[in-house]
Amino acid sequence: MRWKGWCGLWLLICLLPFPAEARWLQAETANFRVYGNVSERTVRDMAVLLEDFDQLLRFLTGTKAPPSDRKLDIYLLKNVRDLQLISPGVASDISGFYVATPNGIAAFSTLDRDYGAAGDDTLLHEYAHHFMLQYYPTAYPAWYIEGFAEYVMT
Repeated sequence: MRWKGWCGLWLLICLLPFPAEARWLQAETANFRVYGNVSERTVRDMAVLLEDFDQLLRFLTGTKAPPSDRKLDIYLLKNVRDLQLISPGVASDISGFYVATPNGIAAFSTLDRDYGAAGDDTLLHEYAHHFMLQYYPTAYPAWYIEGFAEYVMT
């Protein structure tokens, strides 16, 4: 990834209209950088959960490829309202999304349990998209991509 591309993603994130009182914390593991405007314990717990989930997906799929040199950025948000500050076009029934562009790769997830799924379900769903496309890149029908993420997130 070119440095210029990452600068664009960081600039976008830095310029987003987050509430002034929001306090962003970070936890870093071997494969992830997890940022959140949630509690310190939640950020830490979700980082550990992602590492465990990555190992589970490697086992289930028989993936032997080494992890990427680049850590995946994960953004944890309190609720859908915060998610809509990042991406104003997001519908009110969406609790997370995964973005892979030439400018950067990241996953965004709310931890709001009012939308049916637990917050960690959404987080695992979004990471499943990344895992699938990173280690098994090919053209898949949309139903298969979503089906894989829904199946393994449980």
